[in-house]
Amino acid sequence: MREIKFRLWDKRSNNFEYWGNIEKGTFKSVPAINGVGIDKNCNESEQYTGLKDKNGVEIYEGDNTSDGKRIFEIRKIDGGFCICPFNDGDWRFYESVHDMQVKGWLTESCEVIGNIHESNK
Repeated sequence: MREIKFRLWDKRSNNFEYWGNIEKGTFKSVPAINGVGIDKNCNESEQYTGLKDKNGVEIYEGDNTSDGKRIFEIRKIDGGFCICPFNDGDWRFYESVHDMQVKGWLTESCEVIGNIHESNK
C-alpha cells in the first residue's frame, strides 16, 4: 500500500510544510504555519506519489524531474499521477507514474530537480 502524505506550499512564506500520514482513514497531523491554519487562498497542497527518485528523494505532484536529457513535471490528472514533458509545449496526458515501465525508469534514471513553486536547480 502506498504511503499517503502531503506537502503544503505556503504562498506567504514561500516554503513547504510537510504533513499528513493517514492512519486508519484520519490524518495524523495537520499543519499550522506560523500559527495560522490552512488557507486555500494562501496555500497549495500537493500529494506524495509514493515513489522516490534515483537519489532517494520523495516525488510529489508539482515536482520537476529530469533523466539528464529532458525535464518532466509530475501532475495529478484524473485521480492519478502522470509524468508530462516540460519543455515541448505539449501538456497532453503522458504516462502514469505507476505504470511498471515508467515507474522503473523514474526511480532508477530520474532525479527531482525542482518544483513548480521554486526555480529548477
